[in-house]
Amino acid sequence: MKFQLSVGLYLLTVAWFMAYTRPEFQVSRRRRWLSGMLVTAALFEVLYITLQGALAQASHFNESDALHSFLYSLMGLGAVMLALMVGWQAVEIAGHRKPRLPIVLHWSIAWGLLLTAVLTIIAGFTISTYQSPIIGLPRSEADGIWLFGWATNSGDLRVAHFLGTHAMHIIPTTTWLLIRISTNKAGLWLGFTLLTFIAAWVVTYLSALAGSSFLPFV
Repeated sequence: MKFQLSVGLYLLTVAWFMAYTRPEFQVSRRRRWLSGMLVTAALFEVLYITLQGALAQASHFNESDALHSFLYSLMGLGAVMLALMVGWQAVEIAGHRKPRLPIVLHWSIAWGLLLTAVLTIIAGFTISTYQSPIIGLPRSEADGIWLFGWATNSGDLRVAHFLGTHAMHIIPTTTWLLIRISTNKAGLWLGFTLLTFIAAWVVTYLSALAGSSFLPFV
């Protein structure tokens, strides 16, 4: 259910941010093709994971036979497509600012989308390389934190993957909240948000690779 909710939030955000792209792009055939590919990839990911869950079978890292290996490869391709689509949207938004949208919020949206594309792909490929998000222990021995299931006694790449996936939400939202405190320091708030977020991602990513918990006190 967490994955389905995450994909739903992702699609709603992409649809919302589409309003900040160029008007000619919004009505273009290219936009329709990209949107169609995006929805197709998202539907496949959700339906396959839901089906495998209903069958009490793993969806990720399931290469038990040729069919499951093929479907798992398609999942990986779909995930890359989802990330690249928001990267494309970031470029479109960066090149066109709505007159009524404050420039700091404009760039927070563009940066959030771009970081989602880049960091999600990095974390996803790393997980695929290790054939598990858990590093340092067998997955069966990892103690999971409530709700998210992230390991607290070993490295867990899902933390960095989560942060990367939701950069498109975290960065614009945090920037918007901060500039409400002081509008004359809007540029500084955006810079602070970006640097803090990137630092947090790097720390969680490297700590996972080192087999260490993302919680420093554990």
